[in-house]
Amino acid sequence: MGAEPPLPREFEYPEALRGTKVFGKVRLRLFIDEHGILRKIEIVASEPPGVFDGAAEAAWSSVRFTPARKDGAPVKSQKLVELAYTPG
Repeated sequence: MGAEPPLPREFEYPEALRGTKVFGKVRLRLFIDEHGILRKIEIVASEPPGVFDGAAEAAWSSVRFTPARKDGAPVKSQKLVELAYTPG
């Protein structure tokens, strides 16, 4: 079973871009240790490049996970997530 955040996550459109008509998405690879602590974030892809990267990293940086398990024991894992940003 893979690592999961304790609750469903909702992410807001970045305040600095409010009033713009910029749509975007960012795909991240999250590296989670056996204690459920996020140790590293890697940007896999983003559209438009670089615009939402900081907001996406900040959105996930403080999330604590239920660790992944293998044979009943907690293990390190990676999780691929994608955030879509739509101006509101």
